[in-house]
Amino acid sequence: MMAKKVLATCYLVIIHQQNLPMKFATTVIALLVFATVFSQEKPKKTVKETLSEIPDMLIAQPDAALDTNANKLMNDKMYIIIPPLWREVGTLSIIDFKLPKTDQDPIKATLPLPEKSIVKSMSINIGSWKKTAEEKRQQVLATQKSHLLALLKQNGRSMSATELTEQLNNMQLPSEGLTLNSGKKATLHYFQDFEAKQTSFIVLMLLPDAEKGVIYFTQFNYIKYNYETELPEDLMDLKVFVYPDEQQLFIDFTKERLKTFNLLQ
Repeated sequence: MMAKKVLATCYLVIIHQQNLPMKFATTVIALLVFATVFSQEKPKKTVKETLSEIPDMLIAQPDAALDTNANKLMNDKMYIIIPPLWREVGTLSIIDFKLPKTDQDPIKATLPLPEKSIVKSMSINIGSWKKTAEEKRQQVLATQKSHLLALLKQNGRSMSATELTEQLNNMQLPSEGLTLNSGKKATLHYFQDFEAKQTSFIVLMLLPDAEKGVIYFTQFNYIKYNYETELPEDLMDLKVFVYPDEQQLFIDFTKERLKTFNLLQ
């Protein structure tokens, strides 16, 4: 009861300050006191009871929606599924996606043979080209050849046309088919790429779309840095993976990423 008197006094002071008629003030006080006491005496609901009255769609956690893109590496309307940690650490540009320091924690744990830390960095390129799959393959071959010639020149070495062709052939693996999770058929090509400061193992996936007259491609570059001041007699000693079984582990790992390639609907 004392609380009601205090409330009435407070409201009366407020009304007096506003110069309202006393009869009107009495009615307002009664209504305000009733409303205040009613709200004070009404039992409070628990948090659980309150939440149960809110529609599920309003309290649903947003994690599911966020995760739908957290593990997608996208370019235009194309994407592949990658570990979410790559998205957090890597840098996406117009040209490619770069993932540095893959030989360090925590990134190395997402790659095969983390205890060996073979690959020092990575880059991934996803795109489309209004040319044939063979023209795209030849483009990569041309880049591979120019890198090799520059490396030889820098080190004062040269090769005949026959030797150069043989060397480039040794720096490729046989191509093979790959069936994507979507059921589409792609082709995989493998290249060793030797430069002055680094060596790359390239996995190139080509997926033609005859209806649109384009090819979709995804290129993984696994990179190892070179610190030797002189070229080895056998240039194949520069390759990223020394042992075939290590290389195959990374090929199989890359295939699983590439199988997820798809187009946004």
